[in-house]
Amino acid sequence: MKKILNRIYINYPIHFQSYEEIGNEYEFEFHNQTKQMIEQISVRSGRIDIDLDIHSDEATIKARIHKDSFVIDHFLVYIQHVTIDHKKYLTKDYEQVIIVPPQSVYSLRYERFLYQEKISEHIGRPRKEIKFIAEENPYYWNCVCGQHNMNGTDTCQSCGISKEALLSTKIDFQKEVKLTQNIVTTHKNLFIWLILMYATQIAYESLMGEFLFDNAIKNSFFGIFNRLILPAYLAFALIAVIRSRLKYKKKTTFLLISINTLIYAYLNLLSIFYFIGTSYNLIFLFTLNLGILGILAYSIKIKWNNIFIRGLAAFAVIASLIVIFEWGIYGKYDLTVQANGLYLNAETDEIDYTVPESIGGIKVAEVAFPFYREFDIENLTISRYIEKIYFRSAIVLDDLETVNVVPDNQNFYVEGNVLYNIDGSIRIVPTSIESIYIDDQVVLSGPFKDLINLKTITIGSHVKDIEAEAFMNAYSLETLIFEDESQLRFIGRRAFSNCLSLTSVEIPISVDKMGVGVFEGCTSIESLVMPYLGEEREYTDILFESQDVLTYQFGSKTYLDDFLIPESLKYVEIYDIDRIHNVTFFRAKHIEQIVLTGDFAYLGIRSFYGCESLEELIIPSGIETISLSAFENCLNLGYLVIPATVTKVERNAFLNAGLDVVIYLGDINDLEISPIGNSALLEALGLA
Repeated sequence: MKKILNRIYINYPIHFQSYEEIGNEYEFEFHNQTKQMIEQISVRSGRIDIDLDIHSDEATIKARIHKDSFVIDHFLVYIQHVTIDHKKYLTKDYEQVIIVPPQSVYSLRYERFLYQEKISEHIGRPRKEIKFIAEENPYYWNCVCGQHNMNGTDTCQSCGISKEALLSTKIDFQKEVKLTQNIVTTHKNLFIWLILMYATQIAYESLMGEFLFDNAIKNSFFGIFNRLILPAYLAFALIAVIRSRLKYKKKTTFLLISINTLIYAYLNLLSIFYFIGTSYNLIFLFTLNLGILGILAYSIKIKWNNIFIRGLAAFAVIASLIVIFEWGIYGKYDLTVQANGLYLNAETDEIDYTVPESIGGIKVAEVAFPFYREFDIENLTISRYIEKIYFRSAIVLDDLETVNVVPDNQNFYVEGNVLYNIDGSIRIVPTSIESIYIDDQVVLSGPFKDLINLKTITIGSHVKDIEAEAFMNAYSLETLIFEDESQLRFIGRRAFSNCLSLTSVEIPISVDKMGVGVFEGCTSIESLVMPYLGEEREYTDILFESQDVLTYQFGSKTYLDDFLIPESLKYVEIYDIDRIHNVTFFRAKHIEQIVLTGDFAYLGIRSFYGCESLEELIIPSGIETISLSAFENCLNLGYLVIPATVTKVERNAFLNAGLDVVIYLGDINDLEISPIGNSALLEALGLA
């Protein structure tokens, strides 16, 4: 390894540059500053001197000696004297100067990148070769490779770099460092600002939902890319700009800033031209623009790239104003952005209303007429892209007279002033309609609810389900017809509630489940024919209380709410079940006739308790026991037929029953009657 010596003698003819151990020899290197003919050089180490015969006038002189003839005492090796033209020049006669080693570029911290870049540009060498700080004093100069050279040397003795090219490079560290510090500070502050606002937006979306419109496409790749990936990249790319600038990589810094600027412009332009679709990103965008405006204010102070920053800030101001303007235009809409287009909650006072074909460049695919307001719409036109229409009650369109569909719409058609889905199901019925035929598999609640002028409903044989509250508040409904061979399976809760004019109902045998209160509020109903009472047929063990009660049809699951049974109800016929459960007709005070069709297995406790107006009853065959208090308080039960299958009458079965005629179809000797509370029966049978 070459040992560089760190001392020179002022105005001395030669300079002892270095020595190096090569095999069994030492090689000495001298610099002939005056380029005179050097005859001899005497070198000392410790107390040993050796004379080297040179006879050379070259600028660089090298000489070798064998290790055995000279011992180097660490770094204590120096010139004793030099002989030129037979004259000896003793070093002790010259002033000695210690060479200061060059500083590493790492002592400059981040400014080393600036130094390496500037030097690399001037000397045409790679940045990695710039390892030390070049400097010059009156006696020697240090090269960037670490070699010190005498002032008379034009090129570095180690790497050959030109002294003039190297030392003529002037670097204004103060200016560059200040500029870098300003840029770094600006980008750090912007990074912190964007991260805070990014987190704020995510938190807001998590807790409160979207900023302006409900937006389903925000979770598509497009939405995630624009609301999560790009803003996150934009924020963290600022760190890359900071690192690049600290390393004084101007091209990289410029490229990163250019990319960030394009992304920033893209986000703004996207919001301008696709405002509704990107409304979820407005919080971040506004704060981003605010941050850019902050940079403008700071750039005026530091005077860095004013044109670029000012132009960018001007763009931020203009873009923000445009977005605010669009907000004023579109903010009045109640929208949800979906993958298939917009879901629009209509808000209009127009009489002739056409659903918008598109809003903000996005097609309107679904429209709803909110239940919380009533519209003045008389003429409704369904636009081209509408796929679905929602409303909970016809009353919101109670002024509707005509419905139209534009020819290009492939999802709806109008027939008889009724709007149909393309599959033939009814979607909108004007409230002026008085009679309607429905054969949809599922009868929806919205189209028929609150049709206050509807008088006749015919349910087709293909209908399987009637939704809850489907015909609610059809105040004028007088006739309800179910086609023969009906496939109806389910009637939802309150499906015919408040049908004030309905007098007679016959439910088809196909129905196997009903919601509570199907006929709640039907105060004019006189005749009710059903396959069963309650939620569903109950072929279960005998229950003390069951939902198989008459009150279930009128709004309650408990028999104690007998006040819900309308006073108008006089006739009830039940078929297709095998038992009357406990308290089924409990206190049905106004019913005059109950018909039970078919064979029965059980007559429940208090099943007809308090049927004060019941005048006659034929107990179905198959029943073996008339249970406890079954006909208690049936004050007007004048005619009763008991089948031969009945063999036992429990106590109080006919307590306070006004029996006139009782016909028992079996052998009276086989009939066991409890004497407690059954005196009226015993008297009617002639047994008392």
